[in-house]
Amino acid sequence: MEIKVAAIIVTYNRLGLLKECVQSLRDQTYKKLSIIVVNNGSTDGTTEWLDMQRDILKIHQANVGGAGGFFTGIKYACEHGYEYSWIMDDDVVANCTALEALINSTNGIKGFLCSRVLDMNGEQCNVPKISTAKSNSTGELLWGELLNIHLLRVDITSFVSVLIRNSVVYELGLPYKEYFIWGDDTEFTSRISKFYSSYMVIDSVVVHKRNQQGVLSLFTETNKKRIDNFFYSYRNRIHYQRTFLTKILVFLYSLSESARLLFRGKCRASYVVLCGLVKSITFRPQIQYPQRCLN
Repeated sequence: MEIKVAAIIVTYNRLGLLKECVQSLRDQTYKKLSIIVVNNGSTDGTTEWLDMQRDILKIHQANVGGAGGFFTGIKYACEHGYEYSWIMDDDVVANCTALEALINSTNGIKGFLCSRVLDMNGEQCNVPKISTAKSNSTGELLWGELLNIHLLRVDITSFVSVLIRNSVVYELGLPYKEYFIWGDDTEFTSRISKFYSSYMVIDSVVVHKRNQQGVLSLFTETNKKRIDNFFYSYRNRIHYQRTFLTKILVFLYSLSESARLLFRGKCRASYVVLCGLVKSITFRPQIQYPQRCLN
């Protein structure tokens, strides 16, 4: 019996990239999938193009950020009888066997499965965090326990291409839609891997066609809009720390980053960090859960 998958794309004003992403899903060798596009209030013709596509399920909503888009998409998939959600940004182009490789690795695994991500130059990007879990008997790290079947155990990954078992969403909850952007993937995938072993499927490959290559940093960022968006990075980063002590440590480290940015003359960036830190003190979103599917 084939597994019913919802392929979920979140998009905002990137119609050209969206078309490429959608076509790569249409070309998948694994055919038991529905393409669901969550359109966050696009104004560039995306809405009109989507409404002409007969093989796409569309959800049009206000721009609530990537986090709000994935919240909506995964919730829809859970409540409409899909067994898995395959989630990605609109600037992802999946190799034609990417989903098949993920599905072939699901047997006995309840944690998330992510693809290997390459940039447009063929270099590794969005590299997941290798698992730090250790064997109870030997004390050795377990990241290579399934390398013989091309699975690398990981704890955290981005939402570039991730397959999630929807029964786990009912158990552990949906991503925080209040994150808006930045860190929703880190928090959500770490929430899953805390309870269930999760893996990168080496044979599942996607290309991430993001505009800016390399690690994002306020120390090198020059785009004013992107600088302002780092507010969410610092606010959310503190929220998803698991203990009060780590929250304090990250807060203090971020405060030192603000001081270093100010020292380098990056006043706006320093101010954005401070705003994120202040807001993190009262930022208390609650985990929400999908309703049970009646199908």
